[in-house]
Amino acid sequence: MPQGRGHKSYQYQDALSVTLGRHTFKGGVDVNHLSVVDQIPFNSRGTISFVPSTDTGSCGAIVCTGLANFIDDFTGPSGTIAKVFGNPTLQPFVTTYAPYIQDTWRLRENLSIDLGLRYEYYGTPENVLPFPALNTSAGFGLPGVGLSGFPGIYASPQPSDRNNFGPRVGFAYTPHFAPRFFAHDKTVIRGGFGIFYDGLFTNILDNTGGNSPNAVGGTIVGGAGRGAANATGQLNAVAPLLNPLAGIQTISNRLVSPKTLQWNLNIQRELPHGFVFTAAYVGTRGIDLFVNQEYNPKVDLARG
Repeated sequence: MPQGRGHKSYQYQDALSVTLGRHTFKGGVDVNHLSVVDQIPFNSRGTISFVPSTDTGSCGAIVCTGLANFIDDFTGPSGTIAKVFGNPTLQPFVTTYAPYIQDTWRLRENLSIDLGLRYEYYGTPENVLPFPALNTSAGFGLPGVGLSGFPGIYASPQPSDRNNFGPRVGFAYTPHFAPRFFAHDKTVIRGGFGIFYDGLFTNILDNTGGNSPNAVGGTIVGGAGRGAANATGQLNAVAPLLNPLAGIQTISNRLVSPKTLQWNLNIQRELPHGFVFTAAYVGTRGIDLFVNQEYNPKVDLARG
């Protein structure tokens, strides 16, 4: 099955720095466009399986082999003609916009404070699909609303998360007093806190595009005797059949960007002979991280 992944990244940046008294202001914008051409490996071209016949005498005095059925264009009784319908090539618009601003404020000769804010927007790449998301407002799949651009198709769109504000705060302090541990101007205490975001990666998009209802299959089973005749000719007769009991890989229509909180505090001390000692505490907490959840689980090997 054809498959492939072609990604080209185009990044555009501009920044400006201005110093006014004790303040140093930095601001800019970071735009990253990812040109995506993903080829999803599902059976979009169709396959035919040729198997032996089980009836004695189906090929004269003997049982037909799979090769004999292939030559005569029969599938055999359990042979299949199958095809999956959908778009195997996805080209979503994946662009990240990230403006930012920061102020380094030198309150004193030995104390500075950093204050910053970064905003990130990742877009809605899943909305390139006819069925981009699942309505999980009640804890399971519900019918969605009409999606603009796909007349007659009802789906829940990927939500547009526009609340990705990431503040930054930090400080650096050099004590001037001179206890034995700190010594005069030989110790620096630093600390910081920041919020960082991540976007939906295209492997999730490919999984959604390669599964029901975006990709729907159809199968013709051979049947009795030598199975289906004119197997290669019947490949075009395969029709998609939506299976309401099929498993679905998609996203929730309440999906938001994953968020990571990071903080740290460290003490750095200059030692004799050019050595430096550093002790630090670093903390991280993830919120709204990606996780798989089954909304239509199997019960006794059958879906509800």
